[in-house]
Amino acid sequence: MYCGYRPGGMVTSRLLRGGHGALTFGLVLAVVMFITPGCGENSNQITPPSGQGEVDTITLLANPPVALNLDGLPGDDGVRMYLFCESGKNSARANGSLEMLLYEYTNFTVGKSAADLTMTIPRGKWTYSAETLKTFATKEMYNVPGYKIGLLWDDRTKPRSKRVMVVARYICPSGKVILSSPANFSMGNE
Repeated sequence: MYCGYRPGGMVTSRLLRGGHGALTFGLVLAVVMFITPGCGENSNQITPPSGQGEVDTITLLANPPVALNLDGLPGDDGVRMYLFCESGKNSARANGSLEMLLYEYTNFTVGKSAADLTMTIPRGKWTYSAETLKTFATKEMYNVPGYKIGLLWDDRTKPRSKRVMVVARYICPSGKVILSSPANFSMGNE
């Protein structure tokens, strides 16, 4: 079910940048989820989005927007990302490959577009095939079909700065490349 929330819309853009839009986003989300029929049903169903057509837009969110302890050992070692794919205004299945690119938040990277960032060498890079992406399918975030991806880093890819950003680069089966806006997160307290 689509539930009326459109990843990549104005609400998502404000949320990615932070600020007072987060409160408005929360209120709008609460109203949509409780008023729209069927939005609470099958929220734990793990199936890839079923939309048809080639992906033309992707939205990337870090939720929560801080580094996490994903392996159970002391210290933060990764971040949880949610990827939403669209074809037109509908959810779409990711049939291509995905690269997740991690960049340090520095004077050089601040304010750069995703296209400019991808021309520089990332601190970390993770690559996923379409088959692997299927295993990450979820409706956990806002009950919207998408993909939940945990990025774990090692000593080589661990960020050194307090703030970091991730850009998703999706490569369609046709070869077309689609970039997300950078998703920012903080390293938290280690």
